[in-house]
Amino acid sequence: MKVIEGYRISPGIAVGPVYYIERTNYFVPKVNLKAQEVPLELLKFRKAVGKAITELNELKELLKDKLSDDQLQLINAQLMAIADEEMIKEVFKHVTRSRKNVAWAYNEVMSQYERMLGDSSSRYQSERMVDLSDVKRRVLHHLLFNEKYNAPKIQVPSIVICERIAPSDLIHLHGQEILGIITRYGGYDSHSGILARALNIPYVSGINIDEISDSDKVVLDADTARVFVNPDSVLEKEYLERQKKFRQRIDIKSIEGEEHQTRDGVKIGIYVNAGFYEEVKLIKPSVVKGIGLFRTEYICFEKNAIPDEDEQFELYTKVLLHMDGKPVTFRIFDFGRDKILDILDIKALRKKEILEDTGGIRFALENPSLLVTQFRALIRSSTNGEIKILLPLVNEVEEVERARALFKKVMNETDCRSLGCKTDIPIGVMIETDRAIENLEGLAQKADFLSIGTNDLAVYLLGKKRDEYMIKNHYHPEMFRAVKKVVEVGEKFNIPVYVCGEMAADPIALIGLMGVGIRSISVNLSSLKIVTELIAGINHKEIRKLEKLILKERDIVSLYKLLNETYLDAVKNQT
Repeated sequence: MKVIEGYRISPGIAVGPVYYIERTNYFVPKVNLKAQEVPLELLKFRKAVGKAITELNELKELLKDKLSDDQLQLINAQLMAIADEEMIKEVFKHVTRSRKNVAWAYNEVMSQYERMLGDSSSRYQSERMVDLSDVKRRVLHHLLFNEKYNAPKIQVPSIVICERIAPSDLIHLHGQEILGIITRYGGYDSHSGILARALNIPYVSGINIDEISDSDKVVLDADTARVFVNPDSVLEKEYLERQKKFRQRIDIKSIEGEEHQTRDGVKIGIYVNAGFYEEVKLIKPSVVKGIGLFRTEYICFEKNAIPDEDEQFELYTKVLLHMDGKPVTFRIFDFGRDKILDILDIKALRKKEILEDTGGIRFALENPSLLVTQFRALIRSSTNGEIKILLPLVNEVEEVERARALFKKVMNETDCRSLGCKTDIPIGVMIETDRAIENLEGLAQKADFLSIGTNDLAVYLLGKKRDEYMIKNHYHPEMFRAVKKVVEVGEKFNIPVYVCGEMAADPIALIGLMGVGIRSISVNLSSLKIVTELIAGINHKEIRKLEKLILKERDIVSLYKLLNETYLDAVKNQT
């Protein structure tokens, strides 16, 4: 038996065989066509090529002022390769003469080109192989996405192993027989990490995956960030029992009622975070106050492109209808560096220091057509439920003013009377930068509510990166002092304040948040049971007495000890 240690990304226990995946390894079906089926296959290919070209052109237009000419040339190279007439002729020939389905034909043609370039002695030609791999993956995505024959590849419950896992990979793997995830690279507060926790998938990164073969059986202990390769029968039996208890712990079926309160009767508003509809379908509306954060940019990962107005409208409507009248807070597209690179899906760009200042409301305002489309889709969908809009990564009052003015303009241009759209949609501001903390009072006067994004707030306030050590920031005294400032400003201007970052899902940190006055939180679905049970065991009056101790503390270790002691007392009182 071998034991490998890594970093915990998403807690939990998994026992089973391993399944290796590579992002380029699409399941490509091989179907022999009938003569009458050929024209439809050729049309399907033209449409896939057209979609790939359209999405890249849209992304190129969005980023033209943020990328150098050399970097833009990488996108141009993909566009040229996708539209290459010789390649298209070869694919048509394979389909018409050999009667191969178009995905099979395209994969064969592109693989042949890759081999030719790989065998080339020219360094330039060899380096272009990476471009072809990206191109092939992009076009195959459009050929295979949502096709009935793009069936789950994981035939038996397995633990997925790969170099790194993108949010789009996780979305497409969700629903298959996936027990857990092991990767070489990945951070605790990466977007894939957030998704894994939302979906209750145990996940450990920082593992030397070369030490695990595809024939091994493993125990994944994501609670202690360890992987046991080929465990003995005693250990396997122990972990199978722990796996059963883990599944019971995350089961939300036992949660009842939306009004959650502390042991001494103080009501705490509990909302959930979500990012795509498959996740929303798991939410039981009757046990939460609503969705406190819906990350709209995740639809871009799922589609590998920026959706148009009708596609957005369809998603927002489905989410609202599922929540059955409960409020849903839609955060507008928050395109940070990692998210843009996931959508671009060009490996060569990942190696470059680019787009470091991209994201949030500023990026949206720099691309008003993108924001107008999203605003219109949100306004139209408001006929189907209670909707709120959240502006991400706000720094200046002027940013909120510009966004609200544009929203008002879109609202006036939309025939709300005949469509039945709501005209009083609340617009909130995310507080997640040090600059936003400095401008709190001005921002509060322009906002209908304030949402504290603790993940990015730690990055800006403490100078930390989104990595596996992010959880340590949950106990940093500066974080609680910043949260307290937001609470005080919210009270001053009589607007709601809630925390929607990972900090609220950390039971020990939650003690501190409630101690400084937080009364509403939004957490991932995977944390819902833990949070509700903890709150039920807390004496709110006693917790509030911690405020002075929390705010005067300067040492992270001492503060952690204080909060942990209170947490352990609360656990004893859980019913």
